[in-house]
Amino acid sequence: MLIKRVALQNWRSHKNTQLEFTKGTNILVGIMGSGKSSVLEAICFALYGTFPALARKRIKLGQIVAHGNPNAVCKVEVAFEKDGKEYTIARTISDGKSDAEIREGGRLVETKSEAVTKMVEHILGVDYDLFSKAVYAEQNSLDYFLSLNPGERKKQIDDLIGIDRFELARANTTRLANKLSEDAEKNEREIARYNKGNMLSERENIRKQLESAYEKRTRLVKESEEINTRVKMLGEKKEELEHKRRRYEELSREIIECNAYVESASKRVKNYTKEDFNKIKEEIAGLVERTGRIKSAVEEKEKELTELNRKSGELETNIRNAELKIKEMEELEKRLNLLGAVENGADIREKIGHLTSQLFAVEKEHSAKSAEISILQREVNALKDEIQEIEKLRKENAEVMGVHQRDLDNARSSEVSTVEWIASLKEMMRITQESIDALSREEGSICPVCESPLDSKKKEMLIAKRKEIIENSRKELAENEKKLGEIKREIERLEKGLKKKSDIEAKLQTSETKEKEYNEKSKKIEELRRVVLENEHKITELKSSLNELNEKARKTEEAEKIRQKIEDARKFIAGHKDDNKIYDGIRKMRDECALALRQLRDELSKYENEVVRKRGVMEEIQDDLKIQEEIRNKREQLIKVKSESERVGYDERSLQEITREYNEALMKKRETEINLENISQNIVLLERNLDTIEKQIAEVERREKELRDVREAIKTASEFQQSIIETQVLLRNELVSSINLVIDKIWDVIYPYGDLERVQLEATESDYYIKVKRNNEWVVVEGNVSGGERASVALALRVALSIVLAPNLSILALDEPTHNLDENGVKALCDILRERLPKIIGQSFIITHDDKLKEGASGRVYLFSRNKRAGEPTQATLDNPEI
Repeated sequence: MLIKRVALQNWRSHKNTQLEFTKGTNILVGIMGSGKSSVLEAICFALYGTFPALARKRIKLGQIVAHGNPNAVCKVEVAFEKDGKEYTIARTISDGKSDAEIREGGRLVETKSEAVTKMVEHILGVDYDLFSKAVYAEQNSLDYFLSLNPGERKKQIDDLIGIDRFELARANTTRLANKLSEDAEKNEREIARYNKGNMLSERENIRKQLESAYEKRTRLVKESEEINTRVKMLGEKKEELEHKRRRYEELSREIIECNAYVESASKRVKNYTKEDFNKIKEEIAGLVERTGRIKSAVEEKEKELTELNRKSGELETNIRNAELKIKEMEELEKRLNLLGAVENGADIREKIGHLTSQLFAVEKEHSAKSAEISILQREVNALKDEIQEIEKLRKENAEVMGVHQRDLDNARSSEVSTVEWIASLKEMMRITQESIDALSREEGSICPVCESPLDSKKKEMLIAKRKEIIENSRKELAENEKKLGEIKREIERLEKGLKKKSDIEAKLQTSETKEKEYNEKSKKIEELRRVVLENEHKITELKSSLNELNEKARKTEEAEKIRQKIEDARKFIAGHKDDNKIYDGIRKMRDECALALRQLRDELSKYENEVVRKRGVMEEIQDDLKIQEEIRNKREQLIKVKSESERVGYDERSLQEITREYNEALMKKRETEINLENISQNIVLLERNLDTIEKQIAEVERREKELRDVREAIKTASEFQQSIIETQVLLRNELVSSINLVIDKIWDVIYPYGDLERVQLEATESDYYIKVKRNNEWVVVEGNVSGGERASVALALRVALSIVLAPNLSILALDEPTHNLDENGVKALCDILRERLPKIIGQSFIITHDDKLKEGASGRVYLFSRNKRAGEPTQATLDNPEI
């Protein structure tokens, strides 16, 4: 695989960065925070849609976009070559979501994030997990495995080569076996609580009792059915006789009622005939006809009288209104004389319109000028405040004049030197302590300085010297840590002072402009105030003239209204001058009509009373005829009822006998039902007991089976756990063998000096040891090699891991590999990266802040810079364009 191009848009600190890479060692150099590591993160993201910091949720997807700007669109594009084909991957982040596409040549072959990731895994033969472990070494991790304590190193290397999954499976299997053992003990305790033999005996006894109860219930059910049949038959007979008795009693009551009615009604009847009814009916019809004619005449007279009353009332109203109009006219003429002479209304209205237009124009100009004054006044006040603030800034500027950028740069440089020296002191103390520990453990060992035999006295002397070194280093460490704190406080003071100085200088540049603008706007306000004052005088004069004209217009309008009212009153009086004469004639006609109406109403009342009396006689005749008809009907009904009563044939003794037999059958039925209910309840209780004991037996049998299954599972888990251990050991040994085989092949290339003959990784149950062979003797790397040798060993291990775990890629990425290396170690690493690493790995990427490491490049070198304080984006410059 060969990565050829990387393009970053709004990615972290990169606004628009274009990078091209070649085979060999490509170096990215820049200060901390300049955007170097984010290039490797972008390559990993382009290939797999994630990178370690994002996968571990140290940052969120939205924080990647231009420092969390939600409106920006982030895009990463990576072009790489694999097996003679060129692929281009583009991934975008927008609105917190990501999308992707991959092209082969220029042809689009896949879209959507997950699909693109799967295709990349297919093309490279490496997934994200393996890529992030074998290819992409995060910051300061080149000699990461050399500096870990034993337990942590085992965990990290196991995690890298995938053994950790077996360790997790083994731990889970142990927990499972413990849980199964607990379950087995619990089942054994539960089974012991029951007596299965007693429960089986009890179940058999209940089944026999149930069988007997079922037989008794069947017999009682049969008896109940027979009794129910007899009760039903007797009940039907009893109901039939009771029905006859009720009917006989009803007929007897009906005979008595008919006889009583005939006897009573015969005494009240007057024996009117149908002819009497018809005669009175004809008389009433004649009276009704006469009454109808009189009613019509009354209605006509009422209408006539109503019309005369209406006309009379109308004339009375007009006569009163005419008298009021005369008085009103006199009052209006007096008001008109008081108004005196008035001008023409049209002329006055024209003058009012002209003055109103003038007033509107002046008021409009007045409002505009006043508003302009208000706006300018606010601006002048703001400028005044700013000028006062500038005066304060001039005083503050004198306080920060002595703060300079070179002081801050010197302080930062001092901070870096102090931090590096503190790290060196700690490393020296660690190595010295390891040497003390080694000297304390070893017996009959060789002096590491002169290679002479090391006796106890000399060993104590060496240990004492090393302890003295540690004590001196500890004091020096405390002094430097105190110094570092002072330097950081000084840096903070200088940063605040420089920022304040910059802000003050920027504001002071605008002071002359602000003062000039303040004077111009103050002068403009004075001019506008003079214009506003003149307009106020004009408005007062125009309003006074308008008030005078409005008063004249009011008088003119009032006079016109009075004249119109006088004219209307004269017209009304002239139109109603003859109303008194007409009123007298109508009043005479009204009196004559009222007298005739009274006479008609008296005649109508007489005839209506006669009709009422005649109708009363007719109703009396009608009632008597109905009674005669009812007497005839009752006599006929009496004959029929007596005949039916004889046919019923009711016998009281038969009903009493049937009733006795029916009650006896009911008692027997109730007794049988009680017995049946008792036996049914007993059956329910027995069935419940049987169900309970069967459930208990089933529970015991289930637990017995579960216990057998759990014991079998414990056995299986134990066997599986042993197989995991064996597989884990076998896989660890095979991977370590493969890594050592690769290291053997590449060691002479990485380290061609011959004094360190071989390097190997050794695995034990508790730790991994990295050893080197010198003078035919194997020793651990820690405390026994120089910085350059240590860098070579660390690089060989990283390369071997990459080749073993990802053999198809031939690519390696290292972030800050010079961590913990001295100057000689850095020089040695440069030689390895430039001359030897390209012979083993096709393409490598080195991220560093150390300019010296540029000498290790055999590919492209990019210089990264960025003004973080100003929030500027990353700038990447190609340092060796000839390559």
